[in-house]
Amino acid sequence: MRYRADHWIRSADHRQALACYFGQQGKAYSRVKNLFIREMMGDLTGKRLLDYGCGAGLFVVDAAKNGAQRAVGVDAEQAVLSTAAYHAEREGVAGRCEWLSDDRFSCSGGEAGFDVILLKDVVEHVEDDEGLLAGLRPCLAPGG
Repeated sequence: MRYRADHWIRSADHRQALACYFGQQGKAYSRVKNLFIREMMGDLTGKRLLDYGCGAGLFVVDAAKNGAQRAVGVDAEQAVLSTAAYHAEREGVAGRCEWLSDDRFSCSGGEAGFDVILLKDVVEHVEDDEGLLAGLRPCLAPGG
C-alpha cells in the first residue's frame, strides 16, 4: 500500500511534513505505542539500530541522541527520508544518522550486525511480509 501523492510523507516541505508527523505522533495511541516500543528496545547505548520503514526518523534520531553506536533509517519514500534528515539536523545528530532508500539497502552489502531492528507500521505496506522479515533476518546480530 503506497501513500497518496498528497500525503505528508511525500511532501517536499520538510518543516510542514515534520509538523504533520509530530502531530500524528502526539496522539494518545501513538504516544502509548511509542513508549512501549522504546521500553521493548531498551537502552540503545553502544548498540546498532536499524529502523526499516523509519518515516520521519523518530526512533533513529532518538537512538542517535541516546548513544547508539549506529542509527540507520530505511524507507521506501525518498521525500520522507529527506524530512528525516532535516529532523536529525534540527536535533543536532545529523552526522550520527544514516538514511537509505529501501531499494539501496541490503544486508549482503556488509549491513549485517544490527542489535535492534524495528519495523513500526510497516507490515501493512508490503505484499510479502514474511519475505521482508526473512530478508531482514541476516541483518540481525547474534543475540539481537
